[in-house]
Amino acid sequence: MALDIGGFVINNTRVSPADGSTAARAARSGADLARNYPNKASGFYWIQSEKMPDALQMYVDMSEEGGGYDFYFITAGPSVNFVNVKNGGTPLGLDLVMPRSKYHWRAMSNAVRDQRPSGAYADYFTTTYGVYSLTAANYTSVIMRSHIFYGTGSSAHQVKDLGRWWLRDTTFSEPNGDYGAYGLFGGYSQPAVNYGLTDISFNDISANYATGNYYLVSTNLKP
Repeated sequence: MALDIGGFVINNTRVSPADGSTAARAARSGADLARNYPNKASGFYWIQSEKMPDALQMYVDMSEEGGGYDFYFITAGPSVNFVNVKNGGTPLGLDLVMPRSKYHWRAMSNAVRDQRPSGAYADYFTTTYGVYSLTAANYTSVIMRSHIFYGTGSSAHQVKDLGRWWLRDTTFSEPNGDYGAYGLFGGYSQPAVNYGLTDISFNDISANYATGNYYLVSTNLKP
């Protein structure tokens, strides 16, 4: 309401943060939505980051780690083997999920379980998504998680934004060195995640593993 006091107009209009209810009120990311509206339920909300040409309805998990992990379901995208090539999220201003933690993995699992047709679960987990390395070597004595954010882990692996990433809390028989730079790890036992908080099993023969046509992409703005 505008008030005219002595010729000075004071506008008392209050602007609330975008709540994702419409394309015009698209939140910048699921993380922003969770920060501004922590009591919202998990579900589909309009999201548009500065990298996205258009607002999209994306699934936002509002449970894990305070909520804010956002996902867009690619169902007919190009199958990719490497993180440095175009994927189905590229023209949308999105990218393969950069898995931050075991709770992020559970959010991914729950999103696919709850929102995709029965039997589609395994199709979305043929790789370990956005974790990669620039070198091939044997890392079987190293825990596959960010050494910066978890205290111990691999300094040779990363995600594109150099942020937090997680695959395991224990050592594993992979990566054992049969790898190509920027390659995706094959998630051959990924369905065993079973919606829990399980260490991820994988293989690093990157030339042999690809996403297939079904995968999750994200703004990756929840750190």
